Amino acid sequence: MGYAYPGVVTYTKPHRAIVELEEGVRGVLPVNRVSHDRVVSVTEVLHLGDRVKVMVMFQEPDRGHIELSTRTLEPMAGEGRDRTIRISSG
Repeated sequence: MGYAYPGVVTYTKPHRAIVELEEGVRGVLPVNRVSHDRVVSVTEVLHLGDRVKVMVMFQEPDRGHIELSTRTLEPMAGEGRDRTIRISSG
């Protein structure tokens, strides 16, 4: 936790995306953790195959749950932000 990891978007719905961090290790990226800017739907910003940088916010190993954020990697407003969180499109 607290580290940035590269990942690939493997699933999208309006309120969340699933990002594969490595083979068999996936985390949930909720819409409210995508950007400091208002994002109505994850599918507006992310698409299947996009390579993104994410931060692990918390995990529950007993449940196999990992929650991710791209918002925490963005500079705050007024710091020359670039909204793009994508590394590349797949």
